[in-house]
Amino acid sequence: MMLDKKHVADHDRLTDEILAGLLKKVGLIKSADIKTAMSDLLCYYKQHLSRVENKIKCGFWVQRNAAMNHMFELFCSLKEYAQIEVLAIVDIDEVKSNPQWLIESNWLDVPFLLCFEEDFQQLDALDIVFIQESNFELSFNWPTNVKRIGCQHGIDVKLTKTLNEYGGCLEFDYILSAQPVTCVNKQAFSGYFPRALRQASSDALTVIPFGSIKFDKFYQVYRQCSKKNTAIIYHLSNLALEATWVVDHIAPTVTFLLTHFPEHEIIFRPFPEDFSHPKIASVIEGFSNNPRFTFSQSPSYIGDYSRGVAMVCHRQYQSHLYPLVTGQPMLVFKPGGGKSAIETTISSLDELKERLSAIIEGTKEENTPQYHNTVICNPGNSVGYLVENLHFILNGVRLPVWQEYKLDLMESVDKCLEQYQRSYQPFNKLALAAWKKYPEKMDYAITAAESLSRRTEKEFDVNPGLALLYLRKALNVVLNVAELNDANSEKLASWMTRQGTFILGMIEQLCSCLETPLLETEKVIINQFGKNVARTIPSLYAQKLSVRSCHNGQQLCTASNAVLYGSGELASQFIMQQRVGGTYDIVGVVDSSPSRHGCKFEEYIISQPNELLQLDVPIIICSLAFAEEIYLSLCQLGISTERMYKIF
Repeated sequence: MMLDKKHVADHDRLTDEILAGLLKKVGLIKSADIKTAMSDLLCYYKQHLSRVENKIKCGFWVQRNAAMNHMFELFCSLKEYAQIEVLAIVDIDEVKSNPQWLIESNWLDVPFLLCFEEDFQQLDALDIVFIQESNFELSFNWPTNVKRIGCQHGIDVKLTKTLNEYGGCLEFDYILSAQPVTCVNKQAFSGYFPRALRQASSDALTVIPFGSIKFDKFYQVYRQCSKKNTAIIYHLSNLALEATWVVDHIAPTVTFLLTHFPEHEIIFRPFPEDFSHPKIASVIEGFSNNPRFTFSQSPSYIGDYSRGVAMVCHRQYQSHLYPLVTGQPMLVFKPGGGKSAIETTISSLDELKERLSAIIEGTKEENTPQYHNTVICNPGNSVGYLVENLHFILNGVRLPVWQEYKLDLMESVDKCLEQYQRSYQPFNKLALAAWKKYPEKMDYAITAAESLSRRTEKEFDVNPGLALLYLRKALNVVLNVAELNDANSEKLASWMTRQGTFILGMIEQLCSCLETPLLETEKVIINQFGKNVARTIPSLYAQKLSVRSCHNGQQLCTASNAVLYGSGELASQFIMQQRVGGTYDIVGVVDSSPSRHGCKFEEYIISQPNELLQLDVPIIICSLAFAEEIYLSLCQLGISTERMYKIF
């Protein structure tokens, strides 16, 4: 993130105070020179780790993102085991960009190393490093002997998103999964990533059925709660992720719940970073004297949510711990939003009252649900399971229930990037890895900016804060490389004309929408290069849908008859692409939905999947969200994996 100069001095001062406190905690005095002080802290922990015997030494790379609290729970849980030594590790640049997040966290209360990212390579005394999945951060500097274990930031994150969008296929040897793996195709991620950009040392990635520490704690508290079903929860995500209309409906929603449900406590849980937002602060102050209004502000929501009979929110969650643990519903309230084909929403206060009343009326005191490993892995024993099996990880032994994915890494970085450039999907961690590995290459910075800007149009209305975050990162990457060499100035000017001015125009629109000021750096660049105001950022590459083998990850480029599995927007787009000069002669369309069988789709009549048994042509899966499920259903039909392809 670009910082204005007036903030830099304050951030440096706070970082200096943090470093002094860390040195004092281990009995050292801070040197006046920050590099010497950091070297002293690094030497202390290197010596400490080298002296530790008969323990498994676990590092935790802490980053400021959505997985940070999950990482802290795992850190504290493993710290309780006598056979495990733990150390939190943070890159100083992560702190200097905004020290306040670290000061307000609990991380400074535990063994903690603040160092330069390039100094990670000196921590070869570690056995394991736990790494949060993230949008941006990555490192090529962890020692090759250290096992890298990735941590998902929530139970609602799909494995495919962790491995592709969050870069797990590049960064991790192992992934701790909350829910059982549904993708049994060992080649599902083959041929998508280059060897030179993989930071982990193995050529395969293994998913460990771990579970969720937060689930375990929530389940235990819920079992013991004596006030079940006495409250209604009003839950908000980070306002940067909520739709822009949400802030104006917070106070009316709280008022409505307090008025129409007088027998229930109303638990209001905004996102912690939004507590100071004017609309949030106004609600908290305005209702603070109402004895039935509870402002839920403790680090964990578990105690408050255990009392809930239902949760009201404004955005759909793929999965959330509250309904998973309690069995009670989450109601998505989108006033005036109408109905959606892909989510069940409530569009009026009258409907919300009716639904909540029915839930309250139908609620009876029941035993706490009993969970099995088909819902969540190792319910109640996630950490215990991990500790029991750490020696298998250290010895490179894979248990039968651990799913392994072969990566079949590509040799050419450029060819790998090219196939993503010509697709429609973002490839942020891959592009950022190329830029990080070869920081002097302007072309890689431009490719990273291309990827980071791709999801912006989708996020513009839904998650404007997230869109702004991605666009500022895109701009920052290109500017950083351009500053390294005067020879890049011509490429910078060209990029600004073709794409950069569109990014600047959208940044300005988003800042206006979010009522946040432009950074001084952004103002300067707009004055220098201008801006283009549009809702779409043009791609620098000719994009098209390509087809990849589910069997070995290779592209299918030869002309061929093919049948499509799926009859949605992606299939329609693919059919249109083939009409204009495509490679494949589409001979039919199948779909799993019985209501669509016999219906016309484009010029085809939709058939049942079992009719594929009568054909001997490639099957192209035309779904991104359900590709794994379709693959599994085809395997169950007895279809050879060599016939299966998917849209890329």
